[in-house]
Amino acid sequence: MIKLNTFIQLALLTIVFLSCKKDEDLSSAITGIKVNEVGGTYAILSGSISHGSDKITKSGICWSTSSEPTINDNTLSGANKRIINDTITGLELNTEYYARLFCSNESGTWYGQTNSFHTSDYDWVKMADFPGTERYQAISFSYNGKGYYGLGHDQYMSDDASMLKDFWCYDPSKNTWTRLSDYPSDISVEDLTRSDIKCFNQGSSFYWFYDSHFISYNIDSESWSISELSNKDAAHYYQGNWFSVNDKIYCLNNTLIEFKPETMSHKLIYENANPNNEEFYGDIFVINNEVYGLDTENNVLFIYKYDILNNTWQLKTKTDWHIRNDGPPYFFSHTTVQNNYCFIVREASFHYSYPGGGQEEMGMNYQHPSIWMYDTVKDEFKERDPILVSPRLGASSFCIDDNIYFIGGVGTEDSKYKVYNDIWKMSF
Repeated sequence: MIKLNTFIQLALLTIVFLSCKKDEDLSSAITGIKVNEVGGTYAILSGSISHGSDKITKSGICWSTSSEPTINDNTLSGANKRIINDTITGLELNTEYYARLFCSNESGTWYGQTNSFHTSDYDWVKMADFPGTERYQAISFSYNGKGYYGLGHDQYMSDDASMLKDFWCYDPSKNTWTRLSDYPSDISVEDLTRSDIKCFNQGSSFYWFYDSHFISYNIDSESWSISELSNKDAAHYYQGNWFSVNDKIYCLNNTLIEFKPETMSHKLIYENANPNNEEFYGDIFVINNEVYGLDTENNVLFIYKYDILNNTWQLKTKTDWHIRNDGPPYFFSHTTVQNNYCFIVREASFHYSYPGGGQEEMGMNYQHPSIWMYDTVKDEFKERDPILVSPRLGASSFCIDDNIYFIGGVGTEDSKYKVYNDIWKMSF
């Protein structure tokens, strides 16, 4: 009888031990973690807990820059959570991370297999919307740590569309917008917002030129001025790429002229100043008082460097551009510069066909706007992922410190045109 009782006690102890061991060991319940998407400061991860959920008190994701993250590092968890599909945020740019699932009960914590991912060296972040009217083809630029944005069109392909004249300043340190002096006239207001009319500056004065009108905005005095050429016959010299370098204003249009806004006059510098003595349809940008030319041909993007003193062009680099082969002739929308970088914004493209020579619009195709970065120091291109917005065109951008801001534009929503006022920021 004593032996039987002893046997029964040992059997019961064995059952209890095995039951406790089964309850305690949850490692087989955890799947490996899957990396679904990675940005510059975030990652989307998923996995599951397959059984034993009634014993789990906490489960989730833990991550770290060390190869074996634990719950003492960073965690995102919930009570008795079996299906995990979460976004972890606050990550550092261009950093290797390790992550794994975990689950805990009263006996301890168990971990799944570790997976690693590397964040990109940039990220798009949605900011608060622009407080003014939605618009596209607005003017934009930055100066002394602030962004400037305004004018443009309020509707697309509508009989009720009108030109906007309000003008705003963005302060990134406060994340606030301040309305400045409106554009004061109807003169050239529509032409001023065309995508092929470039803005350039000399100190705190910013300029635009179209037809016979020379328009300027001075940041210090917060004032606009509009001047008209006295010599209309000379206007053809001014239909080209404007830029300022070494405190002088130039315009390149086959010829190169130096322009003096105080007298509204010009001086011819070179009769032929185009790269390879061919017509130049690209864009000019200036970084650290060095002049560069950007042009496209046969789906290739070219960067030239221009020596004004000797009137010579040097091909710096080229890259496949992967642009469309039809549609309007503008292959990139605009450029903006900051530090050693030129940002080339390629937006949505409209595709048109004109049967029988008519002007009826037959169809459209949109692309997500994307950013190309050209590093003038390393002499190399980087193509950034498309901005996480709906496909659109006519958006604006400016750079402040180590950030580029992308604002507004027009796209479609529910098969109708829609004008936006959202703002996205990328750090670089």
